[in-house]
Amino acid sequence: MDTEPDFSIVTPSFNYTTYVRECIESVLGQEGATFEHIIQDAGSTDGTLDILREYPHLKLHVEKDSGMSEGINRGFLKATGKWVMWLNTDDRLLPGALAAIKAFADSRPDANVVYGAWNFIGPDGGVQRSMKDLPYSLSMHIWYGTYLASTALFLRRSTTIDEGILLDERFHYDMDGEYYARLGRTGKKWVLYT
Repeated sequence: MDTEPDFSIVTPSFNYTTYVRECIESVLGQEGATFEHIIQDAGSTDGTLDILREYPHLKLHVEKDSGMSEGINRGFLKATGKWVMWLNTDDRLLPGALAAIKAFADSRPDANVVYGAWNFIGPDGGVQRSMKDLPYSLSMHIWYGTYLASTALFLRRSTTIDEGILLDERFHYDMDGEYYARLGRTGKKWVLYT
């Protein structure tokens, strides 16, 4: 019998060979937490699928979609982990990220959303900017725009996705900003990991 993994990592994918291997390896190298890595590919034709098929642990689904929001939602609905996040093909997790979030989230059973700091890495591999220790505020989110990153935000599946709180598929850009604003209005408990 399979047990529920701690995390479901959902990666939307379409024609992005450049960083997809780094993305997968950053998840595969995680220790101290159980996870499934769901790849929702929209029918890549550039060699991305060849790379993805090198990793038998991936839960690879190849289906045309109307854009990233639909792909992410499809992955969300396939997720079985206690916590769900999306990690784009050009993003990666820092070593130990899942173990740290698991330990913190386990200590906060009241949390529906756990989020933390993130770094924006440039093409040279250097940190270009960081966001650290900024409490979530719906008004600040609306006023200043999206300052949270999907790579540092984890949703408790049972109180978000299972309740039908999904991305609005009409959005092809800044879908995370709209989603976080809508999620912020639900009264769900947001907890900052520090």
